[in-house]
Amino acid sequence: MSNIELFTAEGPTQVAYIASEPGQHLACVIKEKGTYYERKLLDVIRVYNRPGVYVDVGANIGNHSVYFALECPSTEVIAIEPFPQTFQELEATIAANGLESKVHVLQMAVHPTLEEVAAVEPDQVAGGHPNRGMVFVRPGAGVPADTLDNILQGYSDIAVIKVDVEGLGVEVIESGLRCIKQNLPLISCEADGQDAQRLDDLLAPLGYGRKQKNLAATPTYLWIPSPNQ
Repeated sequence: MSNIELFTAEGPTQVAYIASEPGQHLACVIKEKGTYYERKLLDVIRVYNRPGVYVDVGANIGNHSVYFALECPSTEVIAIEPFPQTFQELEATIAANGLESKVHVLQMAVHPTLEEVAAVEPDQVAGGHPNRGMVFVRPGAGVPADTLDNILQGYSDIAVIKVDVEGLGVEVIESGLRCIKQNLPLISCEADGQDAQRLDDLLAPLGYGRKQKNLAATPTYLWIPSPNQ
């Protein structure tokens, strides 16, 4: 993509660069506000001050990944994004901040059963702007897929898992339960009321409690493991 531009995002301690095709919804919000997209959510995650590996499922252009790398006590960030155009922007964002050695980018999808999916850009806008943040996956070809447990196999000290994947949040978390049981990370997941209850049912037996909702542009909750609640 030759039309990628860099936008500055003011963080708690430093300025970051976010790469995007101009006119996309996230780029417009970042440019207008001068800070990270969904900054409130990111700042709440930072308050928990959890050292270790941060996992960004549905990394999009790298907004959350860069915040995790620059503003949180992360040892490594794993950024997972399936859509090819957005993945190029993600790579450009990581490079613009000199984070290639800390942020591991994966062009793939997390899915509980499929080994390959199609990534679809819907004909939807947000605030009058096209929004590739609404990309979703469906059965098909083009993008490799795997469970979260398989992707994170071999990693230890998983501190935070953030999931924003347009309707598959429960399935993504369910596909990573082995890793979650072993590491008890803080979990941020986009979920409507029904899906939030399903996640409660999955995570409560592991000692998790559900916290704030109104943290992001869409209904997003934190699940906090004991004794951090």
